[in-house]
Amino acid sequence: MALITERIDQTPRIPPACRRAVLPAPRSVKIEISPRCNYRCGFCALRTREE
Repeated sequence: MALITERIDQTPRIPPACRRAVLPAPRSVKIEISPRCNYRCGFCALRTREE
């Protein structure tokens, strides 16, 4: 995974087609099959729920 500074350095390399007001459709999307989360993050209220 790239460091944040490396990602910032790549910002000027964004293609002109992606810098317009109307963006092109994404190449891929992520679909959530189930809203169930198995993680127990410290900041999430889900971790305090019982099974």
